[in-house]
Amino acid sequence: LLRGAAALRTMASAPAAAGSAIKAVIAPSMLASDFARLADEAKDVIAKGADWLHMDVMDGHFVPNLTLGAPIVKALRKHTDAFMDCHLMVSDPGAWVEDFHAAGASQITFHVETVEDPVALAK
Repeated sequence: LLRGAAALRTMASAPAAAGSAIKAVIAPSMLASDFARLADEAKDVIAKGADWLHMDVMDGHFVPNLTLGAPIVKALRKHTDAFMDCHLMVSDPGAWVEDFHAAGASQITFHVETVEDPVALAK
């Protein structure tokens, strides 16, 4: 369920196993959506070929912007079964993991430099 931010880059840049190819994952950020039409926007990008929905979560501390929270993920989950990667750009991801999991996140990505023990949080 959880992966550090570097894990996705590592997966994309790691050599493919013999005889297999690396599959690109298209995950448009829902931050670029019209929030008044978020469910429709999510359905539209999936219909147009997106593999995942990427939810940029910012707390105004780790990064200066304040954006999507678990209540928005929960509301959107009612309208889509798409894979939802919630990227926590927050100072204390451990404080938010359970909320996003309960809201319906398919995967939670966090920045390893924000926690003392990223492996423990990932478990």
